[in-house]
Amino acid sequence: MFSQINPLQLPYSDLPDATDVAGEADQKVIEAELRKSAQNFEAAYIAQMLTFSGLDKALMAGGGEEVAAFTSFYIESFADQIAEKGGFGLAENFYGQMVKLSGLTHEQNDFENNGEIVNVDFGKL
Repeated sequence: MFSQINPLQLPYSDLPDATDVAGEADQKVIEAELRKSAQNFEAAYIAQMLTFSGLDKALMAGGGEEVAAFTSFYIESFADQIAEKGGFGLAENFYGQMVKLSGLTHEQNDFENNGEIVNVDFGKL
């Protein structure tokens, strides 16, 4: 009986809103977690872009296997720092969609950077 139910076909309107489940204080915690999740997702995306751009090979040049073992950690660190400083602005879009799907209410541009473009100085990473 349950095997015939496709969860992708269930209407989202049947799901309880986060505002029904959580109080106002809990909503702040949920919003903070959603922001962090959006930023982490953007950082993972940036790390993939950096890897496929050839940064991993550039970091390993002349370093051998010892350097190769830690290259992914460097790239993840770079990506985290880029995302924390505003990244490409993807996290704001991800956050908005997660809030929309969760049923929480928020103001426009309620992300940490308030929609501002932040310049990333790659020399300081």
